[in-house]
Amino acid sequence: MTTDHSNSFEHSEGNPTNGRASEDGDDVDVSALRAEIASDSEPGDEADTNDAATAADDADDGTDPIAELGLSGAEVPTTDDVSDEEPDDGGVPAPAADRATEDEPPVDGDEPDGADGDEPDGADGNGPPGADGDEPDGADGDGPPGVRTDPDGVVSALLEELERRELTDAERSALASGLGLETPHSLSARLRHLQEAVDDVAAYRSALEEFIDDNGDATAIIDDFESRFDDLSDRIDLLEGHLDDLRADVESIEERQRTGISAIEERTEELESSLDEALETLEADVAELRVRVAEGEQWRADLSDVFRTQGDEAAQSD
Repeated sequence: MTTDHSNSFEHSEGNPTNGRASEDGDDVDVSALRAEIASDSEPGDEADTNDAATAADDADDGTDPIAELGLSGAEVPTTDDVSDEEPDDGGVPAPAADRATEDEPPVDGDEPDGADGDEPDGADGNGPPGADGDEPDGADGDGPPGVRTDPDGVVSALLEELERRELTDAERSALASGLGLETPHSLSARLRHLQEAVDDVAAYRSALEEFIDDNGDATAIIDDFESRFDDLSDRIDLLEGHLDDLRADVESIEERQRTGISAIEERTEELESSLDEALETLEADVAELRVRVAEGEQWRADLSDVFRTQGDEAAQSD
């Protein structure tokens, strides 16, 4: 990003017409320029944007920051100088090339040092690329100097930067957030759940492999279960046939039992009736015998009295 601003500055210095157009403010909107630089720059280039806006304000006041610093066109910092000024702690200094991008010649016609008719260093074709009046990469001549207006160029520069170094987690998160590629929390939760399920399956992989080796795959297992189910169905049908036969036998036995019980009940009733009659006859016979016994005892008693009387009379006669 710094290289593009440096080249744009050199082009602006070699072509005073562009500088005057920026000074008049007809083609350059400072707010739009500031937003464009912020969108094209990396997260750490916010300081460059602020410095560029400050330089643009100084140019609007008619003051040349290069002239105030006492620098000629040959003393303008290059991209290498800017790269050397970057701190090791990750901070981003305000590059001089970004400040020079917004520099404009004063309205009163005063030229900065090195612009009094003599060509600045690098304007004769021996200077750095971009100082001979050619437009910098990504600029079509219609936009403000030093601003990349070609989206493909911005994307190419971003891709080159991504290929050049490894991004940190914070940078990846910021880039994903800027591109709208952040993963929803619900999707992350589902992915974690899926990963846990996969881990559970992986934990039982050995056991599953042994089971499949011993029993076959799902098709073989299903076929075996279907065959066993058919055999079981046949056996159930056979058992149902036997059960029907057994049920018929039980019903026949029950009928026979009911018939036998009825016959037994009838004979029992007959026996009870016969027994009652026999008992009545026996009781009558017993009563008659009792009467006869009583009569025999009475006759015996009478006979004894007769013999006793005769004996007494015989004894008296003697």
